[in-house]
Amino acid sequence: ERERSLAERSRLQALLTWAAAALVLALLGLLVVQRRATLRVATALAQLRDSESRATELLRVSSGYVYLHDGEGRLISANPAVAEVLGLGIDEMVGRRLSEFAADDGYKTYLTRVLRDRRAEGIAHIRAADGTTRHWRYSTRVAGADPQRPSFVVLAVDVSAQVNEASSLRQQSEHDALGQREPALRAH
Repeated sequence: ERERSLAERSRLQALLTWAAAALVLALLGLLVVQRRATLRVATALAQLRDSESRATELLRVSSGYVYLHDGEGRLISANPAVAEVLGLGIDEMVGRRLSEFAADDGYKTYLTRVLRDRRAEGIAHIRAADGTTRHWRYSTRVAGADPQRPSFVVLAVDVSAQVNEASSLRQQSEHDALGQREPALRAH
């Protein structure tokens, strides 16, 4: 009986030893898998930070106007070129409405169109910090993935010189046309 009891005890000890070894090996395996996953996440986060840094730098040095707004026309972000024209710091612009910078009521039509079509293109009339009206040719696309709370990225270039030149030519043309008619009217 004692031998049987010792044999049973020895068998249980061996089984327990094997179970403990298997548990240790399983834990080591899980630790290796977890470590690899952590390294993959850390690498992905580093790549994301690097990508964000490059995108931020690109926007910072861009001479074009780039800004992001929500569906209600509140600014979410802007590059320094926008801030410079508006005479504000980037942080001061966040949360303000497009209407504060518009030189006319065109922004209302713009918001309606961009919400409906998820895109818009045209010319915006912007009230600059120096009191002048700037004319920006813009292209807007939806940027947010949430259809209930969309955000829109706007890329714009200043076309004020072209708009002012066209206006000046139009006025000159009207003046010349009126000036040429006047002598003809006197002759009759």
